[in-house]
Amino acid sequence: MDMNLEKKLTKVVGLRKDDFDKFILSGELQLREARLIPFFNPGDEMALTSVILSSLKFIKEFRKMIFSESNMIDGGQIYVFSEVFFAQFPESRVGGLLIIVKSGIIMDAAIFEITNGKDLLDKKQIERYQKIAKTYSIPKVITVSNQFNSQSNQSHIDINRISLQVYLHYTYLSDL
Repeated sequence: MDMNLEKKLTKVVGLRKDDFDKFILSGELQLREARLIPFFNPGDEMALTSVILSSLKFIKEFRKMIFSESNMIDGGQIYVFSEVFFAQFPESRVGGLLIIVKSGIIMDAAIFEITNGKDLLDKKQIERYQKIAKTYSIPKVITVSNQFNSQSNQSHIDINRISLQVYLHYTYLSDL
């Protein structure tokens, strides 16, 4: 891909991974690699997001459980990021982004919002995440919170779904 100034990021799924990396270098996409031992303050929402996303990459059983629940494709190289900014939405920081790459192409992706402590999911924030997901062809938005729900397709937020929504409770994650 020729990275001239007119080229804009329009999709994530279906994009070549090397082009994804070029969008990072150009500033069209800003993010941090998620880390199992993050640089953020312990207990901070960003630290929690980084740990959970890194766990998906490194712990097969955890990944299998979450991927099954969210219909993520299995196999391929997994990349996880935190603090993601997309150029078309500079006012909205996405908590996390997971991409799955096979044969150099991004085949699946999900935006993550992980709340901390007693924080509740915010309807406007989830709607922004859905808009970002739709704009960039990211098929899934996955939330993790303390808001209990009996099934992962049920939400406490009344929203119109424009992407696959998966709502996970911390007790579900601890049942490994």
